[in-house]
Amino acid sequence: MEVFLEWRWEHDRENFEKEIREEEKRIQEEYHNKPQKHKKMMKDETFWSIIFLLDFYENDEEKIIEPAVNALAKMRVKDIKEFEEALSYKLYLLDTKEHAKNIGEYSYNEITQEHFSADLFLYIRCSVIAEGKEYFDDCLNNPQNMPKDNSFEPLLSIASEAYTRRTGKEFEYIPGCDYETFSNAAGWNS
Repeated sequence: MEVFLEWRWEHDRENFEKEIREEEKRIQEEYHNKPQKHKKMMKDETFWSIIFLLDFYENDEEKIIEPAVNALAKMRVKDIKEFEEALSYKLYLLDTKEHAKNIGEYSYNEITQEHFSADLFLYIRCSVIAEGKEYFDDCLNNPQNMPKDNSFEPLLSIASEAYTRRTGKEFEYIPGCDYETFSNAAGWNS
């Protein structure tokens, strides 16, 4: 399959790219039609107390999240899932066109749509949450205050690492709200 895809890229790139765009569009439309409703979330005070444990004095990303992972792993499995639910919902709330237009060099541009990365936008939204409740609330209400070119992807692994540490099993939890970019249909259609 890999050889075939490589051949298509080299010999039929235009049609291959068109098919990829059509598939991405189909997936995006599927997300927009899926109702997004969060499940039971961790209480805000507890959620933010775990986020507060992130140790940005460390240089290694694993060491930065370690105190949060450790604290969450000591809680019940139910709490770990509720943490993931709260995180997903907060990321979902930041998933809007206005927020995407204010992330610096790779901001969303409706006209050209060049240089915008859905993944980078997700990781920038993670950095908003990693900065704490006040910064999250400020950015949520004032999209122009989004961080410029700052991201923190490791935030996404806190619940899964805590779950694995707690149970010895892989974390297989699907939150009620999808945090992937373009999932918040209302936020992108305004």
